[in-house]
Amino acid sequence: MTRMLNALPERERDLTQDPRLYRNAGFSAADPEPRFLPIVQSLLLHYNGADGGYEDVPSDQTSVFSFLRTHPDESILVAMNFSSHQASALLSLPEHAGRKVSTIVSKTSFQDVGDDGTLRLTFAPHSFYWLVVKRG
Repeated sequence: MTRMLNALPERERDLTQDPRLYRNAGFSAADPEPRFLPIVQSLLLHYNGADGGYEDVPSDQTSVFSFLRTHPDESILVAMNFSSHQASALLSLPEHAGRKVSTIVSKTSFQDVGDDGTLRLTFAPHSFYWLVVKRG
């Protein structure tokens, strides 16, 4: 198995990494250490090296994680509910007060960020939103 993984180019090796292989769940008695790929420490591949910025968005709901990817003309708001229950979260976006919001795929208008810089989202269990926050 190790010879087979080592024979693959590094990019293709990523596709062969099944979590079951790393737990030695009866598949192999070999040492699992050689099967791990090295951690990527490239500044080019790190999210801070991408075009635009990253900003955490505070929420009043602990099960909701949200962040903004900022670009010159617009920002992408990603909000995810990790709970198995419905959730209503109030997101704090003070720098984006009053801005227009739309869905990322269909470009359908969504509720705008309030003048107080907040946006209320209601989530189904394990659901998410990808929204575009327009500048100006």
